[in-house]
Amino acid sequence: KDPVAVLGGHEKKATFATFHPCADGVIASCSWDLTLRLWDVQQGEKQRVNLSDQAFHVAWSPNGESIAVTTKDKQLVVMDPRQPSSAVSMDIHEGARATKLCWIG
Repeated sequence: KDPVAVLGGHEKKATFATFHPCADGVIASCSWDLTLRLWDVQQGEKQRVNLSDQAFHVAWSPNGESIAVTTKDKQLVVMDPRQPSSAVSMDIHEGARATKLCWIG
């Protein structure tokens, strides 16, 4: 079968990809190129967000109104995918292990 779409744009290997929990054909992906990209499968790249370091985990909120990323430099970035410039970044734990995130509620 032929793919529905080819989402080219990351300059290095993609490390995460996750579908939006409510909107059809919307995907978030992270890459070693230190970017988070929000894709509309039908349109191609929609948004690009620069990250401070490599992404360790990415997750949509259950209602899809927010997306969060944890990075290697121990940052948690939370943003509204419709307005990536609204991103809020904060320090997380000081441990040596990679981080994961989970939305509660």
